Amino acid sequence: MRAVDSKAFGRRVATRREELGLSQQQLGEKAGYSQSNIGWLENGNAKRPQRAAGDLATPLQTTRDWLLWGEGQKQVGPVYLPAPVLIEKYEALPPEQRAAISQAIEKYEKSQITKRAS
Repeated sequence: MRAVDSKAFGRRVATRREELGLSQQQLGEKAGYSQSNIGWLENGNAKRPQRAAGDLATPLQTTRDWLLWGEGQKQVGPVYLPAPVLIEKYEALPPEQRAAISQAIEKYEKSQITKRAS
């Protein structure tokens, strides 16, 4: 098995997390880790980075190879804007477009409540 630099692995985890606008807590929730475990990994203390890379690749929208060695695709899947950027863009929209987006969100939320109830 190819060696992994735990410090570089930790930097790549932190880089992707920050690019996606996630806190350590949020990433941990998505990956099944505690906030302190994410901090531990980001500080370069991973004992088994191969396992952690498998758990973190999907929530970080990247590949295992990119996390482990900086090779391959850095971004996979849909691109999501960080919340502050999304808010800024939303606030710059004309009122009728903001209303349409708000209605779509409300419709989605109601559909989720209905799904949970059934």
